[in-house]
Amino acid sequence: AEYMGRQHSPARRVHMTPTGSVFHVACGFFALFAAFNTAQALATSLSGNLGNIALATLYAVFTVTCMFAPGIVRRLGPRLSMVLGAIPYVGMVFSNLRPSYALSIPANAAVGLGAPLLWTGSAVFVARCAFAATSAGGTMSDLSAEGATSRLNGVFFSLYQFNGVVGMLTSSIILQTVGSDAKEVLFWVMGGIGTIGVLVLLTVRDVPASGAGDRIPRVSVGDTLRLNGRPKLALAIPITFYTGASIGFLFADFTRFCISPALGTSYNGFVMATFFGANTVATYVYGIVAGTTFGRRGLVIVATLFHVLFFGFLVFWRVPAVFAQTGTAWHRVGDERAHPSAFAALFLGAIVFALGDAVWESQIPAVLQSFFADSDDELQGAMSNMKMWQSLGFAVQVVLGVLLEHHFRAKAIILVAMQIASFVALMVLDTKVQPLDSERTAKDSQSINASVSTPLLGKA
Repeated sequence: AEYMGRQHSPARRVHMTPTGSVFHVACGFFALFAAFNTAQALATSLSGNLGNIALATLYAVFTVTCMFAPGIVRRLGPRLSMVLGAIPYVGMVFSNLRPSYALSIPANAAVGLGAPLLWTGSAVFVARCAFAATSAGGTMSDLSAEGATSRLNGVFFSLYQFNGVVGMLTSSIILQTVGSDAKEVLFWVMGGIGTIGVLVLLTVRDVPASGAGDRIPRVSVGDTLRLNGRPKLALAIPITFYTGASIGFLFADFTRFCISPALGTSYNGFVMATFFGANTVATYVYGIVAGTTFGRRGLVIVATLFHVLFFGFLVFWRVPAVFAQTGTAWHRVGDERAHPSAFAALFLGAIVFALGDAVWESQIPAVLQSFFADSDDELQGAMSNMKMWQSLGFAVQVVLGVLLEHHFRAKAIILVAMQIASFVALMVLDTKVQPLDSERTAKDSQSINASVSTPLLGKA
């Protein structure tokens, strides 16, 4: 498939497949989030409640501003939206060099403003590439639109998740080897990596709406909000909210109340790198499995079992108190040493969580992209709503981290209940509203292919 700049700029034509375009964007996300996720994961363990408050601010602002993203992305295009949305992420990473309420809170709020542009833009970009790939002569013309969407989301999110392996391993190595200046060195390095991610996104070419040309409709906040009343989106709200809350727990509570006291803060990066590594592999595999007879429904069942197992274990596990926190500093308790069983529990726990999270992070967006494939306006609105509920879940979980600071098991129980409720909602969606694995008929496929008759054109 030919990938070009806008039609009035023929000199900008280059050859790139939809898969190559998605990979290009994923490379930018990889570098940007290698930096950001490292800063986010270390926020609470290095800065205590300041980290919790900063993250809560980020995701609260993210939640509110999601409603404005569709109209902005429609006017700027996915590429420019992603670039503008990515810049505040770099600023947040650098703010960790001198963490304070005066600097950290505004820096995280700025990320909340940029994040809706970044994520709505990327979701729309991947969906447009999937529709182009299944058009006549496309590189995935043998697949349904749903199969291509799942496949390309697998490509995007597998590379995206790999950022954590690099970021977390780098952070642990620096924290263990550099010495007293380790924190400063770490965030200078991460800030540089994040800057590279922004520069990569600058080189991405935009993809037009299928059959929409340069039309810029009015996408109002009311239109975006009203989509939540559609059953096929409403029944996906619980799982998107839960996904944000569970990730919030992993970054804020799992690192602070499990890894840090049992193994020390220097192991946060190694355990989280294991999570991201397992997530990377699982995401890519799930992208393929989703198109088989096992399908998305089977993946939803498996993911639910993994997460119930993870949180159920944490409810009953007694975390070894090898390290204790005084202010923002951690120190060893007497002559205590980490037991091998603690290493096994935490590293295996990270893997189990990743095997479930990989489904929620990659296949739920793919489901919604398939559900709203026929309208680019509704597609953008659905993606914004998804990120709104996800970010709200993260913000609520971080706030609970402050309000229930020393009630770790209570938070785990709440998340088990949320996971089960989300699973029930997805099963109702699958059996009563619209199947998660419904294959388009030949007639539907021809209709979609006709709407994606324009060449793949020049993309937060």
